[in-house]
Amino acid sequence: SRGLGDVYKRQRHVLEGTRTALDRAGVGVKLWPFAVKHWCFAENSHLYNGDCAYNKRFGELSKHKDIPFGALVNFLPPKSLAERLPKFDTNGIPAIMMGYRTHPGMRWTGDYKIIPMMDFDEAKSTGRTVRCYSVKEVILPTNGKWKLPLRKILSKETREIKTLKKLSLIH
Repeated sequence: SRGLGDVYKRQRHVLEGTRTALDRAGVGVKLWPFAVKHWCFAENSHLYNGDCAYNKRFGELSKHKDIPFGALVNFLPPKSLAERLPKFDTNGIPAIMMGYRTHPGMRWTGDYKIIPMMDFDEAKSTGRTVRCYSVKEVILPTNGKWKLPLRKILSKETREIKTLKKLSLIH
C-alpha cells in the first residue's frame, strides 16, 4: 500500500511540472487549469523505458502530436469562426496550444485545445475573453523549432524594469 508521503510526492510532481509549463509558455498563472491538464496528459503518455501510463491504462499508445504547452501552432478554423474572417485571408490561423481534449478517465478524443493568437492581442481581439477551440488538426512548424510567443511578453512584464526608482538604503 502507498502511504501519505507517496501522495504528497505525486502532488508535488504535478505542481512542479505545471509551474514549469506555465513559466516556459509565458502565460502567467491565469491559465493554470489548462496547464495542469496538458502536463498530466503529456506526462501520462510519455514513454519511459518503452512504456507509459496511457498504454497501461488503455492498451495502446496515444496518437497525439507532442506539442509543448503555449507553443505556436496553426489551425483550420471551425465554420463559426471562418465565416467572420476575411475571405481572401490564409486558411491557417495562428494559435497557442493549450492541451488535449480527453474523455473522463483521460482517453484522448483526438482533439487539440487551442486559443487563437488574436485573442491575446488587445488590438486584434473581438472581445474581453479568450476562446478555446477543440480542433482535430493542428499544423506544426515546418522547421521543427517551437516558438513560445507569449513568453517574450511575460518576460518584459516580470523581468524588466520600466523606470528606475530612486532608492535609499537602510543600514
